[in-house]
Amino acid sequence: MKRIKSLGLSLSVVLLLSVGFTGCGGLITPVPMIGVNEAKGNAIIMRNINFVGAGVYYVVKLDGKNIAHIRTGEHFSIPLSVGIHNIGVKCFGGIFPIWHEDTVTTEIYNKTTVHFVISPNIICADIKLIDNKEAKLRLQKSNEIILN
Repeated sequence: MKRIKSLGLSLSVVLLLSVGFTGCGGLITPVPMIGVNEAKGNAIIMRNINFVGAGVYYVVKLDGKNIAHIRTGEHFSIPLSVGIHNIGVKCFGGIFPIWHEDTVTTEIYNKTTVHFVISPNIICADIKLIDNKEAKLRLQKSNEIILN
């Protein structure tokens, strides 16, 4: 009887670790199209290279809509219209197995590029604005993904 309980516990641990390292996927809505004359700024969103959560996809949100999955060591660029935008990250898990989300608000000005980095934390992940110097160093180690 003890052996069966031990086997059940071992399988539970393997299952939890598998989910933690592989993450979960889902359908993502297409990136909202912005007309050439309307797109005046740009946002580059990158994810840290970390062992923790390395197999988990994070969902990136723009103005409340899911726009992409991003894995460790990836980045992408998205054109934005001038004005205020909410850029966020969400994932399932952390110390409590529910959806968690972190969002930052930024203002896009004409002919500007803003850079954001996503980092895992104990709850899920956080997103923060970084300066051009830090972004340049991080982008050298990152793989670009192209959004459709």
